[in-house]
Amino acid sequence: MNTMYYAIVFWRRNLFTLPSGAAGKIFIKESTRPINAWSMKSSIRPVALKLLNLMPALLLQKTSPKSKSKGHTKALKGLIDI
Repeated sequence: MNTMYYAIVFWRRNLFTLPSGAAGKIFIKESTRPINAWSMKSSIRPVALKLLNLMPALLLQKTSPKSKSKGHTKALKGLIDI
């Protein structure tokens, strides 16, 4: 986890804007899971905040430099539905 975190921190930002609609709502819902784990002192508490910081960098990456927002929403929804 730490190795991945420190590698991603130095990535060049290539993120798309969080879409509105179902995909955006699901992303927000999933983002609250590490926060709840941290506040409830669960077994993943030591890594919960790092997970929260990794999620946007991994899930909101553009699929290509010239990708469109419709493709971003489709890709995000595909990742979340898995």
